[in-house]
Amino acid sequence: MAKKKNLTDHEVARAAYHTLKDEGLVPPQSADEIAALEGEFGVYPKPKVSAASVLKMAKGEAPMPEIAAGTPFPELKSKIKEELGLAARKGGDISAEVWAKMKTDRAKAQHERSKQRV
Repeated sequence: MAKKKNLTDHEVARAAYHTLKDEGLVPPQSADEIAALEGEFGVYPKPKVSAASVLKMAKGEAPMPEIAAGTPFPELKSKIKEELGLAARKGGDISAEVWAKMKTDRAKAQHERSKQRV
């Protein structure tokens, strides 16, 4: 059996921070983090993790949960996008022209991001 490595306080804090962030308990700080979070909308089921469990995993006292691909729900994702768009406009209706512009802008941004990755 391999000898267990003792983690430093910094390593524990970093692991706990990223786990809490992944669980949605730490809000996104940048546009890239918001885009990554938007990409996760509608992907379920996501296992629930308590703060105590996170700390045990960060310390190496508990195993990390299995990473399982979620099941996308396109109709839920569509509804979430619609609700976020309405919330951003304080509940006002969004015209067809604005919806078209939003979709065009998103497609353009995704295309630019994919070109930057290459």
